[in-house]
Amino acid sequence: MNAPPENATGGRQAARRKTACSTLIDDTPLACGAQGDCEHSETRIEILPPGSVHFAKELCLNCERVLRFMPKPATAQRQHTNAFRVAKLTMCNGLTSWEREFVKSVAQQRKLSPKQQSCLDRICAERLGDAVR
Repeated sequence: MNAPPENATGGRQAARRKTACSTLIDDTPLACGAQGDCEHSETRIEILPPGSVHFAKELCLNCERVLRFMPKPATAQRQHTNAFRVAKLTMCNGLTSWEREFVKSVAQQRKLSPKQQSCLDRICAERLGDAVR
């Protein structure tokens, strides 16, 4: 299996790619087997047609290999907002023990179920008010 390239000091360097669309920048790891085969550094984002399983894909400019699939902007924004809300809630002193355990559990998850999202929204509304919305 191919390992990420190593820098001059022998440590692994992060796979940073230049994208054509800066609003779709996503630092999640590449999720395709082609990442080990493609050593080019320039990429482009291709928006997929509505109804597709994925929103967009990142392609290598040189060899046209699919490097990863990109989330919808609304999904990325919701994940960012949730991370901010969870951070604010962890600093909140007025949480019940159940709420504190809930916040701790969702802090470790990348995706929330609709029920978890609803519960997080309710706790934020009650404990933080409209300051986070």
